[in-house]
Amino acid sequence: MSASPRTVAGARGVPVLMYHATPREGETAGGHDPHYAVGLATLERHLMAIREAGLRATHVRDTGAAPACALTFDDGHATHALAAQLLAAHGASADFFVNTSTIGGADRLDWPALRAMAAAG
Repeated sequence: MSASPRTVAGARGVPVLMYHATPREGETAGGHDPHYAVGLATLERHLMAIREAGLRATHVRDTGAAPACALTFDDGHATHALAAQLLAAHGASADFFVNTSTIGGADRLDWPALRAMAAAG
């Protein structure tokens, strides 16, 4: 997150943070491009900064009710299952955009993982 939480919270509109792969820190395997990967520890710091800024990390559709920051995760990386657990631990939610033609593929979410994520909110 390049802007400070104060800058983000004071900005007009709703900030939207987009993520791709979310591996454990230092993990290089997994078929993700490291240029587009944000480690789980970094994601956790982002969640804490969002909260400290007085914002609620949530789905895009839920951004109108209170000061919020929308989170999105693209491409259905298998690492998103870990990100979903971290979000739940922080009382946050997000939108996960999954290419259905890659479900169950190498380093991608499978149907059981997607069902578990959906059930968890």
